[in-house]
Amino acid sequence: MQKLIVLPDPLLEEAAAYPVTSGLYVTDIGYFHEAENHYRDRPKGCPSHILMYCTEGTGWYATDGGKRQDVKAGSLVVLPAHVAHIYGAYSADPWSIYWIHLRGEHAAAYMEPLLAESLLTMAPAKAQKWLELYHECYGALETGYSLQTMTYASQIVGYMLGMLAYGHGTEGNMISSKRAAEQSVQYMLEHLESGVTLKELAAQASLSARIIHNCSSKRQDILQLIIF
Repeated sequence: MQKLIVLPDPLLEEAAAYPVTSGLYVTDIGYFHEAENHYRDRPKGCPSHILMYCTEGTGWYATDGGKRQDVKAGSLVVLPAHVAHIYGAYSADPWSIYWIHLRGEHAAAYMEPLLAESLLTMAPAKAQKWLELYHECYGALETGYSLQTMTYASQIVGYMLGMLAYGHGTEGNMISSKRAAEQSVQYMLEHLESGVTLKELAAQASLSARIIHNCSSKRQDILQLIIF
């Protein structure tokens, strides 16, 4: 099963010229279910940025002649515009993917935070919300090709990209910062007699003094008692 919408060129030209949509707009959107023979080879890339989210099965992709990356359920593939790429489904367990093609003056800026890693994974809760927004976007464009529906779809897609960028790559840092702060508290307790400066704490935890200073309220109380 597959479904797709390809927006006509006159409407895309109108969207590119309209101030509300010129920054970001959809050119194509679709869903392929168990796409056994799905394969694309674009030596010159695509004029649009591409997002592909895999919900089932497996596939692969490579960009600019690089190493092939395997894709599985939960994986999000981000392909920047005008970059050579190739991708396809594995025939033994073909993927099911939701995909969107995007253009606009600010599209590259939206994509930039997502390109730090070659392959992203969405947490289940975020994926559920993201797919709800996808269906909202698809449903809007399905009602008719007009600047009004393009405007609505543009706002939804901006939210979808914001969701992907927000918190991306920070979870591990948050855990590591929390652990370092806990170690700092322990370090302070072990040096009650000699006293500890904020600079020394930051050094032993490999964190900035600002991060150490912005600990939880309980840790702040201990800091105020010990640091001089």
